[in-house]
Amino acid sequence: MDALIERVHVLVKAKVEKLDSNSRYDLPPAIIDELINISQDNYVDAAFAGTALTQGMGFEATQMRIDMISNLLVKQPEQAPLTPLAHKDGVFEIPFTFLEHKYRHLVRVSINTDCGPINLNLDKHTQLNTILGDAFSKPSRKWKRIPFTIARASTGLGSSIYLYTNNEFTISTVDVEYIKQPRRAFIGGYNSIESNKGLDGYSLTDNAVNPEIDETFIDVLVNFVVREWEAMQTTDYQVAQNQIVSNL
Repeated sequence: MDALIERVHVLVKAKVEKLDSNSRYDLPPAIIDELINISQDNYVDAAFAGTALTQGMGFEATQMRIDMISNLLVKQPEQAPLTPLAHKDGVFEIPFTFLEHKYRHLVRVSINTDCGPINLNLDKHTQLNTILGDAFSKPSRKWKRIPFTIARASTGLGSSIYLYTNNEFTISTVDVEYIKQPRRAFIGGYNSIESNKGLDGYSLTDNAVNPEIDETFIDVLVNFVVREWEAMQTTDYQVAQNQIVSNL
């Protein structure tokens, strides 16, 4: 068994028992793994957004957030340049299914066009009509400006990046930097729910898989796991779950 995933399980059990010394919670490995995987997502979201976990710490907080998820940042050469799908009216699309890894958060988009490389800024989809009709924000070859948004993929499967050129540019490739979804941790020794249903998941014979959070911050991940477990003990679990990140 891999030492890191085993250590996380031990730390979680110890902290849970410390919270209630009158009880001994024999948490099954599958439950702890599920808590770890939920908590990995919460951890990444907190680090990316800069929640109360790092607020009020100035530059140190910014650097800490970068360090917390730097091992999940995907860019060239790991993520090769992508060829977009071309739609009518000069709209180009990059489905997230084109990415090398499962997407969690967007960091940066740059494109290679017939008038050179352009770095893009994300625009809210709700403002798109205004942006495309405004002389200071609409696509402009002169100013090398191309608005883009994230919305439902044209295939209906997941989401996509949409680039709006108004037929003023030809786009050859798109470079996307993003935070990947952490891989699912697995301590081994059981069949996952997905596996039992014949889906893609871990099985009894699979090797252990570590959490993908940097080992330097494993104690932070463990705190997320314990808070997730605490939320499960309440009668209003959904409300508590939504408060996990913001209350750190």
